[in-house]
Amino acid sequence: MGVQAPFGIAEEFALWSVWMGSSGMDPAPHGNRVLNYLDQEQSTLQGKLSRNSNNMHLNSTTDQFLSALQAGCFVGDWLGEDQETDPSMVIENVDVPFLVVAAAGHSSTPCTVSWSEPECRIVFDTNRNWEMSWNGKVRPDFSGPSTVSINRDPDFQDLEDFENRSFCEFQKTRQQVLNEGIRTGEEWSSILSYFRRCLVPSSIQSRESGAGAGLVDTD
Repeated sequence: MGVQAPFGIAEEFALWSVWMGSSGMDPAPHGNRVLNYLDQEQSTLQGKLSRNSNNMHLNSTTDQFLSALQAGCFVGDWLGEDQETDPSMVIENVDVPFLVVAAAGHSSTPCTVSWSEPECRIVFDTNRNWEMSWNGKVRPDFSGPSTVSINRDPDFQDLEDFENRSFCEFQKTRQQVLNEGIRTGEEWSSILSYFRRCLVPSSIQSRESGAGAGLVDTD
């Protein structure tokens, strides 16, 4: 990805991007932000997971924000486990909270994700549909760093108390996106500039220095 993230994290990032696209959203703004945080050394991939009597707790091991790339991987693994001992997880100071939502959405697990700046709640049901409710003018998908809470139980109570609500019928939206595509913005050029850092020239010199998978000469 051009920011020295492990290949496995890059694969997860791609899957979350597919989920955002299937939900009718351009994934580039969120991807660009999380890569910028890492590139500018405002965030770290180093996280520590602990458990107390009430929930799982995830935080950065430095004074930097915790990258949503790492937080989302933790969340995906945690939601994928069939267990009742840890009903909730709290993740401190995540740089791009909505990428954690994307990780939860990709997991296809009913759950609730929330944070306080802005006050919001995103709820996933058993059919992969999801509803986003929030207060204030800033949509949660564009909010800044925040502490994120995730609960395994979908919490649809009192959603009418929020000022704003948005519902996504996932399968219907996904089919519409497959038929019509999605509108994209200028951030894709920045995303591509990061990805180009991972590429090398297709030349004899680059192959001689070790580039390629080594299966054939032109890999």
